Amino acid sequence: MGQAIPVFLISLARAAERRKAATRHLRHIGAEFELIEGVDGSALSKEELVRVVAPGVELPLGHIGCYMSHIRTYEQFLKTGKPHGLVVEDDARPDPRFVRVLQRGIENADWDYCYLNCDWMNSDGQVFYDAGSPFIINETFRAYRLSGGPWGCYSYMITREAARRRLEHAFPIAHEIDVYSKYPYPVRFRAIVGPKGSWLNEQHYQSYVTGWSKPMEQLPFARLRRSKLFVAARDALRFHGVRGWMKARQLVRQGKLPPGAWRALPTEHVLFGYGAASPAADAAAGP
Repeated sequence: MGQAIPVFLISLARAAERRKAATRHLRHIGAEFELIEGVDGSALSKEELVRVVAPGVELPLGHIGCYMSHIRTYEQFLKTGKPHGLVVEDDARPDPRFVRVLQRGIENADWDYCYLNCDWMNSDGQVFYDAGSPFIINETFRAYRLSGGPWGCYSYMITREAARRRLEHAFPIAHEIDVYSKYPYPVRFRAIVGPKGSWLNEQHYQSYVTGWSKPMEQLPFARLRRSKLFVAARDALRFHGVRGWMKARQLVRQGKLPPGAWRALPTEHVLFGYGAASPAADAAAGP
């Protein structure tokens, strides 16, 4: 790869439409990438499961496959010799402006994981970002320190050292890949906020990995979800930012958060129609 930051796209072979849409988007925005064949948890034999999963641990097959897919990606990333890599799942759509970051690279990173997009929660509760700790990626994107590792491995950058350490503790599998509180070592997290570095396409609601699916027409305000203003408006109407700020202040007073300008992460990470098929994208992607 000629890019300073290599891109790895995780996709299951049986999710043909998702793979096609994801590769089309990456080619359309001019991002070089390597396709990683995802591990299909439902296809793992009992012998394989016994070999990779810790005794007494019960996890959905899809989550095991997801875990192994990301571990496989780290192995490929380390072969490049590059200091940073971008991992994207096939429902993620990086912002076209982020390609400049991929081409130029990043210097003096003070994080192990940097999320282009993520959930606002984790297994311990709400995740906050410190608005007073911007890491300037370029003229468009800023990454902020997080209070913990969030759910969601849709699109994130990882450092070479973080990937190496993760591989050292990869097996046996004892928890999902994004339950960082169970990691046997400290991890530094940042996330890109306002604007995000990527969005999730509505294909996120039909998961081939976990088997979870929700018809899009059943989601409230489906048409409005095509606008980024919907995200900000819904959070404002729910007083999400104010409530998050108050909760963070309480956690600081209790000593559960270090001092900082803690803010709530946006709740929405799916944008309908983002990275959708188009004649121009099809032409750029080729067959």
